[in-house]
Amino acid sequence: MFKNIIENLFLGNKWNVVHSTQDIEEHTKIRGKLMDATIEMKTKMNNRNVSNMGRDREMNGRRMTTYNILVKVEEVNKANDVIHHR
Repeated sequence: MFKNIIENLFLGNKWNVVHSTQDIEEHTKIRGKLMDATIEMKTKMNNRNVSNMGRDREMNGRRMTTYNILVKVEEVNKANDVIHHR
């Protein structure tokens, strides 16, 4: 187990964000494109509370979620091609 952790940290098992959105439908659409292209991915979500500091009043007190799609470094170019050209 310790060997796997070390390999993941130091042997290039790195991930890059290729798409970020706050729209769940857009997120699902992009994930579907990447799945069809058999690109391994993962999603990280960032949740934050929205205050009234310079933002639209409709957002006051609501929680906003940003969906980040990550792919392995070696598949970034392929993922970008799939996202933007298919």
